[in-house]
Amino acid sequence: MKFIPIKENALPFEPFWDAFGRNCAKTIVFDAMAVPLNANAQGIQVINWNTQCNFPARSNRPDVLKHIKRKFGNKPIGDEIPVKKSRRALAQVRNQLIRSTKLKTEAMLWLMQDFDWTCFITGYFEGHRAGHNLWPLWEDFSSDPPEGAMLDVYQEIDSQIGRLLGALDLSETAFVLLSMHGMKAGYAQDHFLPAIMDRINRLYLSGHGHRVPRAGDGLARLLRQTVPASVQLHVRKLVGQNIQDLLVDREWRGGKNWATTPAFAVPGGGDVGFIRLNLQGRERDGFLSGEDAKAEYLDFLCKQLKDLRVTRTNQTLVEKIALSRDEFPGPYNYLLPDVLVTWNPDYPATEIWSKELGTITATLKTGRGGNHTGDSFAVFAGAIGALDVLPPVSHVRDYKQFLQRYLA
Repeated sequence: MKFIPIKENALPFEPFWDAFGRNCAKTIVFDAMAVPLNANAQGIQVINWNTQCNFPARSNRPDVLKHIKRKFGNKPIGDEIPVKKSRRALAQVRNQLIRSTKLKTEAMLWLMQDFDWTCFITGYFEGHRAGHNLWPLWEDFSSDPPEGAMLDVYQEIDSQIGRLLGALDLSETAFVLLSMHGMKAGYAQDHFLPAIMDRINRLYLSGHGHRVPRAGDGLARLLRQTVPASVQLHVRKLVGQNIQDLLVDREWRGGKNWATTPAFAVPGGGDVGFIRLNLQGRERDGFLSGEDAKAEYLDFLCKQLKDLRVTRTNQTLVEKIALSRDEFPGPYNYLLPDVLVTWNPDYPATEIWSKELGTITATLKTGRGGNHTGDSFAVFAGAIGALDVLPPVSHVRDYKQFLQRYLA
């Protein structure tokens, strides 16, 4: 009954590129994020060297990773926490991301030129961080990015991609540039979610004859809401990732009595609200017992969520509610949040209400002016024409099939 980050290799799946090596494709996978490492891969695999996550870098070729760290840096992109940042701090973020993009490209070019390969898979993570922190938005909830800072980073990525294209023989090489998602102006609303769940749970308990616990936030959540962002950022640099993970756990778990908690909010990226049911037989201290109780609570939960409105505009807070069992069926579904809430407003609200839950006030504290969207794009160049018919690419899952077809 704790919030912990997914550990390395916690999910025993095989990335699709592992099969390429077995089928005689000489594959380099450079800087994939948070995926299992195949220590016996025929090609080269470097995992988590310069990515958004905080896992240690690993490789099936320690000599290659050692050279990369020595020549191009230990982790040029650095670490980041979602707190409100000053213009001076974000100018440093911009400069660091530009430098990181250049060093990532230098490392890519070294690998491309010094090793034999048929398939090269890599990624830039600088655009993602820039989209969160440098989005050109100056509102009460956002940080204070310098004008043009995000564009500076995006233009640098474009320039470095140009260097990659210039180093390739495009008459013999297919080039696929893709985004995994899009970014747009921030619209996160999950700063309300812990308080929403507390009130929904209390209302449900009182209506079913259960003891209603005394309301109250944990100490970590109180500190998160009151300690200045600059102090939080300084503390993060001092204490490291493990302590930060502990504080996140206490922020979201503090003050809960699992014996009176039918469901709880789960931390996420803000673009989608995550809720997990506290089920007997799945959670250690489960509350809801049986399918009937689960279905009844879900109906109650969904009604309460749909009734919430933004005080200032009277707009509904929730656009859509989906269940992960329907959206993402599979053997690891039990690890996911059960309820996925898509927000309706395109601007972070500060006050919401409903007739049964009353008024809830909260302020977005991440400082992120930009957030994820489901939009993405793909650009195809070079020797793509070798295929008579391109396999369809309409979803990120389709890239596996595309590469398999092309390499065949």
